[in-house]
Amino acid sequence: MAKSNRTIREEKDSNLLNFIRFRFFPYWPLFGFLLVVAAAGAYVYWRLSPPAYEASADLLIKDEKNGSDDTKIVESLNLLTTKKTVEDEMEVLQSQTLMKEVVRNLYLYAPIVEKGRFRTAAAYVSSPVAIEMAGFDTVYKGREKALIGPVPFTYDFSEQAVIVGKKSYPVNQWITWPNTNTRMRFIPNTRFTGASGKQLWFTVLNPKMVTGYLTHSLNVAANNKLSSVVTLTLRDEVPRRAEDILNELISVYNRASVNDKNQLAINTLAFVENRLRHVRMELDSAEGRIQNYKTENGGANLSEQSTAFLHNVTQNDQRVSELSMKLASLNEVEKYVNNYDGHSSVVPSTLGLTDEGLTALLQKLYDARNKYEQLRKTVGENNPMVQSLTNEIEKIRPNILENIRIQKMSIQAGLNDLNSRNVAYENRLQGIPKKERTLLESSRQQATLSNVYSFLLQKREEASLSYASTVPDSRVINLGESTMDPVSPRRMIIFGVAMAMAVGLGILIVMFMEFFSNKVLFRREIEAATAIPIVAEIYNAGKHPALTNNAGEPTFLDGQFRQLKTALGLHTRTNKKKKLLITSSTSGEGKTFIASNLARSLASAGKKVILLDLDRRNPQCTVDFAIDEEKGLADYLEGGLEPYEIIKSTSQGNLFIGGAGRNATDAQELTFHKRLGELFDYLEGVFDFIIVDTSPVYPVNDAYILSEYCDRTIYVVRHGYTRKAYIELLDENNRIKPLKDLVIVFNSIKSRGFFKGRYGLDLGYGNDFAIKSRSKIRRPGKRVSRTNS
Repeated sequence: MAKSNRTIREEKDSNLLNFIRFRFFPYWPLFGFLLVVAAAGAYVYWRLSPPAYEASADLLIKDEKNGSDDTKIVESLNLLTTKKTVEDEMEVLQSQTLMKEVVRNLYLYAPIVEKGRFRTAAAYVSSPVAIEMAGFDTVYKGREKALIGPVPFTYDFSEQAVIVGKKSYPVNQWITWPNTNTRMRFIPNTRFTGASGKQLWFTVLNPKMVTGYLTHSLNVAANNKLSSVVTLTLRDEVPRRAEDILNELISVYNRASVNDKNQLAINTLAFVENRLRHVRMELDSAEGRIQNYKTENGGANLSEQSTAFLHNVTQNDQRVSELSMKLASLNEVEKYVNNYDGHSSVVPSTLGLTDEGLTALLQKLYDARNKYEQLRKTVGENNPMVQSLTNEIEKIRPNILENIRIQKMSIQAGLNDLNSRNVAYENRLQGIPKKERTLLESSRQQATLSNVYSFLLQKREEASLSYASTVPDSRVINLGESTMDPVSPRRMIIFGVAMAMAVGLGILIVMFMEFFSNKVLFRREIEAATAIPIVAEIYNAGKHPALTNNAGEPTFLDGQFRQLKTALGLHTRTNKKKKLLITSSTSGEGKTFIASNLARSLASAGKKVILLDLDRRNPQCTVDFAIDEEKGLADYLEGGLEPYEIIKSTSQGNLFIGGAGRNATDAQELTFHKRLGELFDYLEGVFDFIIVDTSPVYPVNDAYILSEYCDRTIYVVRHGYTRKAYIELLDENNRIKPLKDLVIVFNSIKSRGFFKGRYGLDLGYGNDFAIKSRSKIRRPGKRVSRTNS
């Protein structure tokens, strides 16, 4: 089964390649021009854009998992310790505080550039001088973006001076720049590699603006989530400057880390020294009392019994303290278990308690209470899960209380035993002579102070060693190293983006011209707007269309009208539709062209045809056949004439014409005109076909009136001229005021894009076949038909 043209078009549009070929290939010169312009623009941009090199450096961060903690002295003194993580250190590396120091140390706030013919480049290594600014911190807080410049200058190597205009500024001499409050000096550039000979310019910018730009440009990232290696990357047009910035940033970061450690060591030393002074004074006092006592008592010594007694008393006191601490912990735990206020709280510390069973029960109780609190916020008290947790809590509490009771009994027994020993020691102590007891007490105090003093001395030495150490908590794996080739602008990417933009712009232009046009450009637009069939497509035949050439041979246009006759069924013997009405939406759509050439084509086939010009507003047929001064239809309708009196012959034997008549525009309305029926009855008996050229449907309603007397209505739609709105209203208007047996002719179809003289769906707008170039059609003779364009 053969496919319709519409089905073929839909199948082609469903294929992306076919869609691109059929829609955009006819405009290939436009796309070619845009591609050439885009390529030229991309080349200019690539040549004028400063290259950017990427420098990178790798840093190993010693975090809490892979590195060491803070100094041991801090831990031993039970001070609050901080631990470093890779994520925190990455934020520190990207802080403006560190970058501010980099800007200060490298004098990045005063960039020097050299201006060439087409491009300005940084003179970081080609300038013999750099600029140092005084009052950096004050300027950093200012609001001005540019403090000085841009200012052109030259450098005198012999005098070692900077020449600005007619003034000379020696190197290393502080000056106040004219008309500003900025103090600055020119200093030798330690990175100078050689002058380029181009004009140098310097600018002094607000350091805060430069710091913000560099912080934003810096990228700090870890290699992966489990790695402690951090990679720093930075792009700059000068590879040496990018390397210097990264290296200086690492140096500033390490110095800041070492300074933090040293500050901690300094604070620790100050604390230890303060405690040493107090302990030394107390120790000197205790030793002095012992010395005085021995001097007064002739150098008395303690007996072996006193020494053993002193040792036992010390151990006994320590044991009592441990048991008391355990008993206090058990009391806190018991209070936590008994006094539950309905809110989850932190489990008290079990410091000194070694019973793992009690610890496990406490953790289980805490978890159960925490779950109970979470559920109680979302469900009621009667919920089975809440009741289950309540029962579990009530079962755990007695076990914990019983465990506490047993441990408290054991501890209390131990305390009673120790207290009884203390009483015995006290009784024995009373038996020791008063002088020996005094000596024992002084010796105990002196021994304690001596131990504390030795401990503080040890910690002071550790703090001193930490302060003397300058090793940071990071290690440099790779110093800043830049790429040998620029990473941007990338030539292929620039040209690729330019080509894509050119193609996109071309597509937008084509879409704007065609897809967003309010005029009918495609057959499918007519088919989508109305159900009225399209019987023929008449292609634009240029300024001099004709059905035959000078040699009497049929032309390309004649073939199209033959197809129109075939589509209308006018060549069949059984055809009874002899009266054809030609109309359109508005003036200028080529209905007169269709009417006159259809009449000519029928006449050339041996049919007797009359062409009636009933377009009272614009009787173009009458003008084309040069009978505008003769009597015609307007005169007939006014009365006094017979139908045969207004029929005029033409040079084509079988073709006759009924002109509009004189003063056709002033003729009375056609509505209910009695003579119209008489006219059509007469003509139908004389002629084989009656072609009626009437007014467009929107200015007047003549077409709807004349449709009553005709067998078929041909509605002319002109490509690129008829508004889509008219076609969209055609079905609705036809239901209210029907035009008899309505069909559409798509007229004056032009080739799309730049393929002049070719037709068809692949290059134009119509059916899926191609017709030979219009350039092969020879022009006709003197007599021409009205153009359809």
